Amino acid sequence: MNQLITIHIGGAGSNIGSKLWYNLSQHRQEDLSSIFQENSHQSYKPRSIFVNTIDDQVPKYDEPQFSPNQFFYTKEDTGNIYTVGHYCVAKDLIPKIQDEIRRQVENCDHFSGFLFTHSISGGFGSGYTTLLSSLLKNEYQKSMSFSFCLMPSPNYRNNVIESYNSIMSLNSMVEAFDGVILLQNEAIYQIIENQLDIEFPSYNEVNQVITQPIISLLKFNQQQSLQMLKLNLWNKNKLNIWSCSFGPLINYDQKHFSKKITSNSLKDIISQNSYICNKSKPNYKQAFLYAEQINQTLLSKTLSELVENKQYSIYQQGQEGQIKQFKEPFQQINSQKENLVFIHKSTGIAEQLNQLHKNAQILYQKRAFMHWYVGIGIEDQSIRWEFSSFEEMQNNYAIDVSNNE
Repeated sequence: MNQLITIHIGGAGSNIGSKLWYNLSQHRQEDLSSIFQENSHQSYKPRSIFVNTIDDQVPKYDEPQFSPNQFFYTKEDTGNIYTVGHYCVAKDLIPKIQDEIRRQVENCDHFSGFLFTHSISGGFGSGYTTLLSSLLKNEYQKSMSFSFCLMPSPNYRNNVIESYNSIMSLNSMVEAFDGVILLQNEAIYQIIENQLDIEFPSYNEVNQVITQPIISLLKFNQQQSLQMLKLNLWNKNKLNIWSCSFGPLINYDQKHFSKKITSNSLKDIISQNSYICNKSKPNYKQAFLYAEQINQTLLSKTLSELVENKQYSIYQQGQEGQIKQFKEPFQQINSQKENLVFIHKSTGIAEQLNQLHKNAQILYQKRAFMHWYVGIGIEDQSIRWEFSSFEEMQNNYAIDVSNNE
């Protein structure tokens, strides 16, 4: 049984983590031994860590039972600046967090790795995450780390320097993580409005949608290591930035809906339900699909139709390092309901990286807000290196997903 520890950092990460563990507590916890630790009194404790700058974003429910030593807070504010979160704030908490993580790792029979939730727009979720993940990578070199992170949306701005924070954090994250799965609030809002018919979604509903693919992957990790996900999508250039789709999504307030999975509903999940770019139909260059209780014949037939009709290009990394079309049945495990997680590398992500770089360049050409960064653990020459490194990664990604057109 492969066991993961989840780490939730910052306001966004803590809220996602709170909703995640609330949903997991509704399952039979004894069936989720990869993420719940059984105590001597036959109770179950989450393998989880929360790190935040304020102390009011904690789970507001009794089950599962958290311990106080799983929550770490600092009253210091990062001012939404990456370098403050990485170099200045809450440095004294690092040894305490590492001690708690070591304790949880020692209680695992077959420790597999870490799963982070956070945002890269602000200062704490971006800066502190890269600091902690780098330290954990050095200490647990044989483990895997994955990140579900919220990135800036094209038409909504949380703060004026979110593009700076995102570029600096992504440069570090591609080194520290085996997989970075991007999420975008704007795309998720559109999914909720279009598919669930909720006109003004709340954060609670957004976090509910975000947690669905995470729960599926956590359940999947019990049977087989997430190494399969890494092997399918990771390559030698460390272009390990992905996005995901999930379905079906059902609004139980609606009068009429069908729980039955059809070929059309599978196509909709793959073609339209993207957590990062809901407005366009991206070309998928490498994809990993995980299905729970979906008829494998139907799934294989639907994927074959998508590829043969050239609506999409779904590829998997071959054993010889060559890209090849993939039409074989996918891994399936037992579940109480049918659903599908589609994690992919696509042209849509290349477009998002390009938009991030463009927004940051507009600011940097005028040296706007640079005084907030220079002198706080980083100098102007290092900032130029950050831009150069990100531009190289962006170009490599664009070339990679454009192959085999």
